[in-house]
Amino acid sequence: MKLTKIILMAGFTTAFLTGCQKSTDTFDKDPEGCIELWADNLPELTDTTIYLKAEPSDFDGYFYYVSDIEFSPFKLLHSSYYEANKLNMGQGITYLNYLDFETAGYTNQSCISTANMQKKNYFFAQCNGDDYGMPARIDLTGSDRLYKGVSFYINNTTYVYNVIVNSDAAGRGYFKEWTKNDLLQLHIIGENKTATRVISDTITVDLARGFTVINKWTRIDLSRLDSINSIRFVMTGTDTGDYGLSTPACFCFDGLKLLPL
Repeated sequence: MKLTKIILMAGFTTAFLTGCQKSTDTFDKDPEGCIELWADNLPELTDTTIYLKAEPSDFDGYFYYVSDIEFSPFKLLHSSYYEANKLNMGQGITYLNYLDFETAGYTNQSCISTANMQKKNYFFAQCNGDDYGMPARIDLTGSDRLYKGVSFYINNTTYVYNVIVNSDAAGRGYFKEWTKNDLLQLHIIGENKTATRVISDTITVDLARGFTVINKWTRIDLSRLDSINSIRFVMTGTDTGDYGLSTPACFCFDGLKLLPL
């Protein structure tokens, strides 16, 4: 991972609710009055930088420092950890702005391409926390208001792409050789947490099906997610072992749009 600088930022709250009818994307008639979550709207990162934060008071008893990223009404679960005296991404969600389409290995969290997206920053989600720690989740806070999904963009990471295309030969090197029968899926789960935890619906996206692998920013319709106040991301696939999914459980996203109900 080519990081020249790491930012340690305090928690922040910023409102940036914009009408989707003013969006500059080319896809269509988003409902009037929806809100948008773009990484470019967050505090600016310097070149080749990832947002990380660690506070000793937030130590969770293992080696993760929990420090959620909050900007009303969005709250992204986020954690960092120390490895070899360096601060790294732990679990949950962060945002970054560097691009490295070639380097293999788990340290490269870059998206695999910039095709179809003109933004500078984007989000990175580590999705194996449901079984082994913190989930990758976005909560909508501040009121009892519920939301309906509209859309967002997703892309594979360079790490995942290399694991599938060349078994990550220059990285850790222990992944199986990918075949036409293999599958990697992202499950986008909309939840209503105001009473009992009720799953509203799940949208499943193929990040890779056989040798068809997402390698550009792809718009996903979220309209099936209705009356929700939380979105959780889970990944599953055919390459599994004793500890669950072997394929890296991470992806990139940006431009989340929701309609307040």
